[in-house]
Amino acid sequence: MVSGYPRFIFLLTDGTVENTEGVIQMARQKSRNARISSIGIGNGASMRLIEGTAEAGRGKFVMISDSEDPSTKIISLL
Repeated sequence: MVSGYPRFIFLLTDGTVENTEGVIQMARQKSRNARISSIGIGNGASMRLIEGTAEAGRGKFVMISDSEDPSTKIISLL
């Protein structure tokens, strides 16, 4: 990490992860040095993963359906 600059991580996913709780735990560990926000893309994204990583990473989350324009929602994370 560059001294004096915050680190922001954006997790993008369009499906499920086999080890959801492990990913959430890793986000919790990494949140000491970074803020993690999550973006679920499409109708198959896991709400548990998206919400869990954002909460553990002290960030925000958005879900973007297949028919939505993502720009407004992604900008809200910045």
